[in-house]
Amino acid sequence: MRSEGLRKKKDGSLVHVSILGAPIFIEGKQVGIYTIYRDITARKEAEQEKEFYDSLLRHDVANRNTIIQGSLELLAEEDLTEEQKAIVENALKASHSSTELIEMIRNLRRIGGEQSFALIDLHEVLSKVVSILEQQAKNKGIEIVYSPIHGIVKAGSLIENAFSNIIQNAIIHSNCSKIIISGKEEKRDGKTFYRISIEDNGRGIPADIRKNIFSIGVKGKGSPGSGLGLYLVKKIIESYGGEIVIREPENGKGTIFDVYLPKFE
Repeated sequence: MRSEGLRKKKDGSLVHVSILGAPIFIEGKQVGIYTIYRDITARKEAEQEKEFYDSLLRHDVANRNTIIQGSLELLAEEDLTEEQKAIVENALKASHSSTELIEMIRNLRRIGGEQSFALIDLHEVLSKVVSILEQQAKNKGIEIVYSPIHGIVKAGSLIENAFSNIIQNAIIHSNCSKIIISGKEEKRDGKTFYRISIEDNGRGIPADIRKNIFSIGVKGKGSPGSGLGLYLVKKIIESYGGEIVIREPENGKGTIFDVYLPKFE
């Protein structure tokens, strides 16, 4: 028997405890319960503090960001000089980056906490992500070629964030003209996985960055990002029992991200 609760100390103060109990039997009859109490007050206080900062981040900071963005967007509609327009545009970019960073931190917390898993249709997720990002790609002269991937995996809602992040990285940073998304089944250590490959024909990623690309804080030169994006992707994929690897195409042009997810059978 395991549980948690509050208990009173000799001085009258209350402490959070975890309770582990085991029945005591004598000649087949239960005569009592052997109980062990462990003080978990420090853990409970840390959890409460964590919840407070999470609430602060999600509500107070995020709401203020929204107000700032709304005010800047209204200001941008005024009759401004070119210099003033540039200042407002830079402020808007910084505000949007701040909002994206908050969302990344929230998602990292979700990975570490309780996630709700379900059977996910890969084609449904990928086609949705492509439809959302297609216009952004077209605006940069990029063609997205998606070959439907039909398969079921057990994952959570963050899987959409993972694929979106990889594709958006290619759109924003790779200087490519085409992004190809394809998939196939593969056996790995006796288990069947879906390999989803996202390939661009851009400038590629330097070897010194590529080897640490999934580490926290790693980003391309001149990138304004936080360096959390691909680190977050890796954590999401691994939380679903999968793996993500990066490789260079055979022709040496561009980058391929391979996402491996266990097939649901």
